[in-house]
Amino acid sequence: MEEEDDYGHHGFRLAKTLPAVTTQALAMNLRVLVPKAGGKAVINGVAKKFGLSEYDIEPAKMTLQRFGNNSVGGIWYAMGYREAKKRFMKGDRVLMIGLGSGFECNTCVREVMRDDLNDDNV
Repeated sequence: MEEEDDYGHHGFRLAKTLPAVTTQALAMNLRVLVPKAGGKAVINGVAKKFGLSEYDIEPAKMTLQRFGNNSVGGIWYAMGYREAKKRFMKGDRVLMIGLGSGFECNTCVREVMRDDLNDDNV
């Protein structure tokens, strides 16, 4: 709340209701924004631009379906999905691109060092 203190200075007072109000505001913003941007539309747009097949984008779509739109962090879930499906071979180079809110874009290049990815704990 914005209010004046005992000395006549304007400032903000943080009340105990702050966490509840913040949560409510965030939920309202997400209900408006999520249907309009990101998610499947971004995945399909990138696939079209780079000529990727459904097989190529399956990990991203499955990550979105299972965990929702979790911004840049989703690239790690997609990597885990590919690893669990045994889609990596020694020597493969993987370009990871994560697009987040605003102008956030993270990239990382990784190289698969071995074929024996038989561990059930991806």
